[in-house]
Amino acid sequence: MYKEQTAPNGTEGFYRLTFYDISKSGYKWVGEWVDKSESVVFPTWKINCTRNEK
Repeated sequence: MYKEQTAPNGTEGFYRLTFYDISKSGYKWVGEWVDKSESVVFPTWKINCTRNEK
């Protein structure tokens, strides 16, 4: 998922959410800023989600 967002230094780019390692036991996702060519990537956070069975 992408949303247009300018970096603090004025560079045009996107804020990107990427979901990965998706399985029945959970998934991971990362939020990161990327430039328009996606050659510069600046991760801001990572989240690991684990399913709890009750």
